[in-house]
Amino acid sequence: MARCTVEATKQWDMELNRIYKALRTKLGVAEKQKLLESQRAWIQFRDLEFAFSDTFVKQENGTIAIIDDLGRKMNFVRERVMQLDAYLHLATF
Repeated sequence: MARCTVEATKQWDMELNRIYKALRTKLGVAEKQKLLESQRAWIQFRDLEFAFSDTFVKQENGTIAIIDDLGRKMNFVRERVMQLDAYLHLATF
């Protein structure tokens, strides 16, 4: 389960990059800069959130704690994909 969740997170990350690039093509210069700043801030938040989350996952908590943590991380990335995808759809109108 852990391997599958790690792989799913990688797939979501690839989707995040694809949608981010597609969204950039729909924006003007000022909007691209705002998107870039937003994405950089999100990446920083993601890294801090994951580091904080890691403090609660200890081997002695059992395998399920690790799988739960991996699932939360996957969903965190998935949520950002959904946000950017919504913006992409708005930008096409």
